[in-house]
Amino acid sequence: MVACVLLITAFVGCSKKSEPNEIKIGAIMPLTGDAGIYGQEMKKGIDLCIELANESGGIKGTTISVVYEDDGGQANLAVNAFQKLIFQDKLDVVIGGAMSSTAMSVAPLAEKNKVVFISPAASTPALTNAGDFIFRVWPSDAFEGSAIAKFSYNNVHLRVVSIVYVNNDYGKGASEVFKKEFENAGGSVAISEGYEFGNTDFRPILTKIKQTNSEGIYVPGYQKELVNILNQSKEMGLKIRFLGGVGFNDPEILKLTGDTAENTIFASPYYDPQSSDPVTHKFVTGFKAKYGKEPAIFAAHSYDAAGVLIEAIKIGGPKATDILYVFSKNETNLPLN
Repeated sequence: MVACVLLITAFVGCSKKSEPNEIKIGAIMPLTGDAGIYGQEMKKGIDLCIELANESGGIKGTTISVVYEDDGGQANLAVNAFQKLIFQDKLDVVIGGAMSSTAMSVAPLAEKNKVVFISPAASTPALTNAGDFIFRVWPSDAFEGSAIAKFSYNNVHLRVVSIVYVNNDYGKGASEVFKKEFENAGGSVAISEGYEFGNTDFRPILTKIKQTNSEGIYVPGYQKELVNILNQSKEMGLKIRFLGGVGFNDPEILKLTGDTAENTIFASPYYDPQSSDPVTHKFVTGFKAKYGKEPAIFAAHSYDAAGVLIEAIKIGGPKATDILYVFSKNETNLPLN
């Protein structure tokens, strides 16, 4: 995995100047709904980054602010939120696409309207080629899905697995990569079946898997669904190895599933809140001081997304074309796959 977290050394500005003494950027997050746990964490990371930048003087004395819109984790609401930010608020830089599905729904509009759109967490491989104005600070599922597939076959020695994925851009993208890599390694996939985001009953799918010779289940998804899958598998007496992605990088899952999560293996972008790296330390220390807890990976990447924009403004200027030039030349020297 390519480490995408906390590579900035100084943050001093962000997006379009809408008032003489203020620079505003937009942000679209799932602040409510099933994905709200991620969106709220992301908002904290962005707010901290902006706060630190403003404490350092903003951009030549100009302060930075964020206009937030809630998409509830829904693609159609993300589109509405994006249109509001660019047509009503007149912004030309937006942080968003906390989920692959919302990022992919907004990307064509961002490209058409020449608005810089940077995602803190969307991982679908399709986003890489979504347009010249589309960026992210999170690795593609081409890395995550491939890494866990190869590790499951070569290191855990699994030979037959099933796949249960959330039926959106993230789940489909990750499952396709995993299936291809696992089969290329010599393994086989007994069942691959999707479920709708927000589903709570996984017993029908688990029943099918129980009737196969699957040694593991690859489950790219989100916290609530993962907790239900694990707990319901235990209720049904399904003893099997769970495999997953960054959704498992959440201490709450251990609290909500107990020993059912034991021996789960997952791939995730690298992030170590205990790192002695000075930039990471500054972020973690600031986050703890502001919010009273250790920051999770989604807060870290959102902090980075805001920081990347700030650094680009510092180098190039506040307009979308200025930022695009900086990003295209990679003058921030950061991974923006």
